[in-house]
This record gives sequence, C-alpha cells and structure tokens, in this order.
Amino acid sequence: MKNKTLQSSFHRPYIKFLSAIFTAITIPIFLGVFKYFSAGEGRIDEFFSNFGYEFTITLIINLTFLFIIIFPLSILIDGLIIMKVKNKKTFIFPSYVISYVLIGIISGSIYSYFISSFNPISSILYGLELTFLFVIYQFTFNWLINKIKIILSKNAQS
Repeated sequence: MKNKTLQSSFHRPYIKFLSAIFTAITIPIFLGVFKYFSAGEGRIDEFFSNFGYEFTITLIINLTFLFIIIFPLSILIDGLIIMKVKNKKTFIFPSYVISYVLIGIISGSIYSYFISSFNPISSILYGLELTFLFVIYQFTFNWLINKIKIILSKNAQS
C-alpha cells in the first residue's frame, strides 16, 4: 500500500508540467517587480525597457530551460528514486535534495555552455534557483492533489 502511494504521489508528469509552467511565469514576475521597486532616482541614465518585453524574453528562456533540461531530468530522477525506495523503508527527502541539486548543477552547466558564458557559476546558480522553485511548486501541487483526493474519498464514503 505504501509503495503504491509513493509511486502515485511522486510520478505525476502533469504535476511536473504545471510546476514548470508556474516556475517559468513566477521568475519574470519577480524580476519585473524587483526592477520596478529597485529603480530609484539614481538610475535615470539606465536603459529603459518595458515590462512586457522583459517578461516575454524571460518566459521564453525559462520555458526552454525547464522543458528541455529540468523536466526530463526530474522525470528520470523520480523514476530512479521510486525504484530505489520500492522495497525498502527509507527516508527519501535527502535523496530528493541531493538529486535536485545535481539536476540544478547539470542544467546550469549545460545552460552556461550554450550561452558561451565565461562565468559558469552564475548559470549554475540560475539552474539551482529554477530547479528549487520547480521542486517547491511540485511538492505544493502534490500536497494539494493528495488533500483533494482525501476529501473526495471521505465524501464518497459518507
């Protein structure tokens, strides 16, 4: 029973898809709000670009980054963790943290290579940021769906 619950709660590609979309939308919104509030009187000579342009460009970059690199790697990692925990009663949180840190480092390195960056540390930090926001949304959506299923099963029983 526990193995079935574990498999059903962590291997849901539609939740990963929703998490990727919400992650890709959240980052440009935070960047736009941060730029708006950090623009003080001393930044008058800075080049002006509107929020819609920055939102669109950042959204395109984040969606490609998430759907080409992080999304497939996370499906692979979830499958490997489910296979590892299938017959054992182990605590899987450290496995998830370590595996998603590795996904962030790998995806940041790949991103750094493709943009020909001479400073891969910033790209790796960007990959880690996207990966952990992706994981936060994924666990939030898993929690919500599990709560909804519990409520629906209680209503069906009564």
